[in-house]
Amino acid sequence: MFPEEAAFSSAAAEAFVWSREGMTHLLAAADSRFLSAVSHPAEALTEEDVQRFLNSLDSYGTEVLKMRIYGTLPFPVQQTPALVVSSEADRGYPPCLDFIPALRLREFRAPGEITLAAYPGLLFRVAIYGLLGYALFLYLTTQNYERAGRDLQVLSRQMDKRIMMVDAAKGPPATDYAAVRQELNKKLTSQPSPVTVLDLLARTLPKGSYLTTVNLNERNLEVWIMSREPLAVLKALAGEKGIRNLQLQGPLNLEKKTGEYAINVTMEIAG
Repeated sequence: MFPEEAAFSSAAAEAFVWSREGMTHLLAAADSRFLSAVSHPAEALTEEDVQRFLNSLDSYGTEVLKMRIYGTLPFPVQQTPALVVSSEADRGYPPCLDFIPALRLREFRAPGEITLAAYPGLLFRVAIYGLLGYALFLYLTTQNYERAGRDLQVLSRQMDKRIMMVDAAKGPPATDYAAVRQELNKKLTSQPSPVTVLDLLARTLPKGSYLTTVNLNERNLEVWIMSREPLAVLKALAGEKGIRNLQLQGPLNLEKKTGEYAINVTMEIAG
């Protein structure tokens, strides 16, 4: 919508009559300004209504000398020496729009109303400028990343040189004993502890038997046992699941004073 004053630029005093959507509209303008307008149902409009509208314009101090009728009316309007009546084709829109040479809608925009730019090309240029700005931003960002990458490469080479200089000042690298330590730890882990071996023998030997000598080499064990019943000792050791490869070394020596036999055996502690 726009003010009626914006629709008239002619200085001539004229009246306009047109029908649209069941209503007939009468409008008058003079001196490049809107004067008055009325609307009637198209079927109920009479010649008296038209004359009454023209007479009401006398209050504006303006004499309408010309009337333009767009389309047809249900009655003829009589032309008089003081009023020139012309008939024109119905345009399908208010005829006063034909008299608008240019219209600055920005001046009549309602507060808070959002409108598109008057020039469609402006939106296109704004979009192009936005894309160009974004492309420039990406280019500068890429350049910064590349420059930072080159700086990091230079710093890395400098650090490598300093490390080489420090290593050269320290002399030849020390011998790596990692493999030896690993092998030693492996053997220590696989070899049973003396406490475990003594506990095994104490649980296995018959009552009244005791140890005099114990030699442990990894899992190989050599012991001297004193007992009054050597066969029971050998039988007990042979039946123990934690002992393998039991062998008697030499003859059984009898101590006449105590009546005990000295038994020398070798065995392997099971893993």
